[in-house]
Amino acid sequence: INNSNKTRNARRNAKKGIKRAPRSQNSFMIYRRNKYAGLLFKGEERKRSPEFSKDIADNWRKESNDVKKFFKIMARLAERLHSIKYPDYKNQPGPIKTKQKKQKNNSSSEETVDHVNIDQPA
Repeated sequence: INNSNKTRNARRNAKKGIKRAPRSQNSFMIYRRNKYAGLLFKGEERKRSPEFSKDIADNWRKESNDVKKFFKIMARLAERLHSIKYPDYKNQPGPIKTKQKKQKNNSSSEETVDHVNIDQPA
């Protein structure tokens, strides 16, 4: 339930010397880390891929309420430990980043016609 020091964000912050506290983990993130650790323990190391994440998410949706309740308790415990470790932490989400498609600008090579009237001669 402790935050990992091996995540991409944690490694980047350590490399740049940023002392930024991570967010506390929610119940799904603790469940996901538990499932991945179980695979490693069994020797079935899988790359963290979109398919792996989708499988774990499907498993989470199918889990019983008792299992989800257990991981919610673990998340509350993780939140308490997080508040002890980072007493001044305040969740301040940044602006939502949207992906913008890059549009090719070929206006110099192509001409655009807004309106063409076929009935009138040119």
